[in-house]
Amino acid sequence: MPSAAVRRVLLTGARGFIGRQTIAPLLREGFEVHIISRSPLDAPGVHEHRVDLFDEPSVVAVLNRVRPSHLVHLAWHTEPPEYWHSPLNTTWESRSLHLFDSFVMSGGTRLIGVGTCAEYEWGSSVLKEGVTPELPSTPYGIAKLSLQRRASALAEAAGISFSWARFFFLFGPHERKERFVSSIIDPLLRESPAYCRNGDLLRDFLYVEDAAESIVALAVSDVRGIVNVASGVATQLGTLAREIGSLMQAPNLVQVTPGDATSAQPTALIADVSRLHKEVGWSPRFELTEALEKTIFWRSVQGRINAA
Repeated sequence: MPSAAVRRVLLTGARGFIGRQTIAPLLREGFEVHIISRSPLDAPGVHEHRVDLFDEPSVVAVLNRVRPSHLVHLAWHTEPPEYWHSPLNTTWESRSLHLFDSFVMSGGTRLIGVGTCAEYEWGSSVLKEGVTPELPSTPYGIAKLSLQRRASALAEAAGISFSWARFFFLFGPHERKERFVSSIIDPLLRESPAYCRNGDLLRDFLYVEDAAESIVALAVSDVRGIVNVASGVATQLGTLAREIGSLMQAPNLVQVTPGDATSAQPTALIADVSRLHKEVGWSPRFELTEALEKTIFWRSVQGRINAA
């Protein structure tokens, strides 16, 4: 049986947008890192287990063999834009709860789950844990909020430590092309117009490497409950699109239009990040411009590789 002194983490979603960035900071923190994945990742220093998360007996077998002290659960159905309304959200909620229960039964002590700003009622410009009402309007937000509440009850009954990271608007390498930042960069790389609709809307953007490091900071802390993970800074979509155009020396190709007054889109979605800063003791490392430059470079290189 593994030594209880070893900090051992099981990471799900390691091949995903956030997960692949989470491995390095986990290793730097001295964790023995185990991942569950259906296909190989070949990450140095990582123990891989070729298991489908929906194969519940195999998941239980891995947990009982590894005996992780920590679980960081990032896997979910995230195919844009359909994930907002996909019936798979309820399936993932059920499978995630089984994973959490199995983790508890295997002797785990620190559980980190991942949620979304879509769990909040959208109306207030600044969304704060424990203050802003939780009233999701999409199946994605509903499933995530339900999982958070059920996991919290499970952790309390089992006497283990549980925290829930609520992400806002992430961007960076490996994000899907339909997401906002990539949807501006990619056409500019082709020297085509990039269209930014709803340019006056305010959103809270965070670079994915920062998001991954915040998850690790949360994992090694003893902070419990919901923690917003974001920059805490309001940025207009149009301003961000124009910044990308300027960085790519193609400002004339960026076309920004204001939002439709009849649109259901909230004017502002900004996180209160006081818990993240004061209790977790974490702040973003990358300024917005540097993060955009890194993302542009990655997408330009990836585009050349795909074209080769």
